[in-house]
Amino acid sequence: MLKLPSGYSVYTTSASIKKPGRKDIGLIFSDRPAVYSGVFTKNVIKAAPVNICIKRLKDKKNIRLVMVNSGNANACTGDDGYKDSIYLLKELSKKFNVNEDECLPLSTGVIGVRLPVDRMVSSFANLVLDEPEEFAKAIMTTDTFPKYAYKEILIDGKMVTITGFAKGSGMIHPNMATMLGFILTDASISMKISQKILKSVADNSFNKISVDGDMSTNDSLILLSNGASDVEINSKNYDIFYRAILEIAKELSYMIVKDGEGATKVVKIIVNNAYSVSDADKIARTIANSLLVKTALFGNDPNWGRIVASIGYSGALKIDEKRIKIIINDILVFKDGKPTDFDKVMLSNSMKSKENIIIVDMGIGIFNTEFITCDLSYDYVKINAEYTT
Repeated sequence: MLKLPSGYSVYTTSASIKKPGRKDIGLIFSDRPAVYSGVFTKNVIKAAPVNICIKRLKDKKNIRLVMVNSGNANACTGDDGYKDSIYLLKELSKKFNVNEDECLPLSTGVIGVRLPVDRMVSSFANLVLDEPEEFAKAIMTTDTFPKYAYKEILIDGKMVTITGFAKGSGMIHPNMATMLGFILTDASISMKISQKILKSVADNSFNKISVDGDMSTNDSLILLSNGASDVEINSKNYDIFYRAILEIAKELSYMIVKDGEGATKVVKIIVNNAYSVSDADKIARTIANSLLVKTALFGNDPNWGRIVASIGYSGALKIDEKRIKIIINDILVFKDGKPTDFDKVMLSNSMKSKENIIIVDMGIGIFNTEFITCDLSYDYVKINAEYTT
């Protein structure tokens, strides 16, 4: 059973934003001010809730309440959309007896449609204290299952709990995906350390996944720490705490790719022995986002040429074709600048698995990285061709 850190509770309600009767609003409430850090989409066009969250972060506000709605992104809605989010926060702040600037709004769903503010405010009368799993369900859009994880770790003789939630299955692209993510902890963390942790965690988890190469207007990853455990994170216990948060973020990242719209398999891309960190990253990202690679994976086609081509146009600074090795599901397919004599039928059959691994050894340096992607199927087109209709 999913557990929340001390001092947190969640609420849900239905405003019938997109589907009548469906829970589509979830709240996270902290019984004390929580230190807040955040990482957001790099899309220049940002949804109104994202701009509000960024302003709260710049103002170094502590947070008591987070409101999340699904079904409507409140993006590209102009000044009215911004005012709608502020109005909703004012109404909730009165209900929960907190300051308005201690509240964050997040939205996910269709772009370009104003929030049904009146229905949402009316639904606040029906907010119920709910189970964490129900909050995870309330924030889903095209997701097929709720995404959550938690850990309890012993620090300085006291138990610290970390709980994470995420939603996302389409418009997933590194440098934030089309996702909302929330990590809650009852540890005490300074804002400076909290932001450092979250940025590093995002770079090594959510920024190393790809479903379709599209970047959303609403991507947000929030970390709240309310100190209810009386454990302060410092230089002595930093590593154990950081590793726990990173593990949760990686679990959630994997779930997002596994639930990729129309996806039938998860694919791990490992790049080894690249010339630099930047080269390793560029090569892995390019393979992960290649539509030709992804469609080949869907068709169980061992078309290694598409992988080689991706490496070539990745923008990596140093590439030596004759040093590259490519291994798909433990089968060496490319070496010394030419294909190996591998069993195509055997490899194709292995690619039918729900999990596949592509290893690229550049043979030119010492730097490694990993990305997680998925295949691209007919169903992805069906889902997104009819998203607003």
